[in-house]
Amino acid sequence: MSGNNLYLTDSDSNVLALDRSSGSSLWKNNQLSQRRATAGYVLDDYLLLGDYEGYLHVLKREDGSFVARHKTDGSAILAPPVTLVTAL
Repeated sequence: MSGNNLYLTDSDSNVLALDRSSGSSLWKNNQLSQRRATAGYVLDDYLLLGDYEGYLHVLKREDGSFVARHKTDGSAILAPPVTLVTAL
């Protein structure tokens, strides 16, 4: 969730943005269908998701369009991306 938007990944790996107040659909991206996408992580204007083939996908929060895709070592990404914070 970020601001007034709720971002979801359904059981078919479609990525959806909903208006938090009304529940109405803002956009849907089905380009990750059947890739076992993780839940998304909001980072600035982007939504980051991983998949079972080891790709990290970056979508625009505004409209769900793809910005980038990065192949990791090929290991499945099973948990949503997170930000690591270290103590000083």
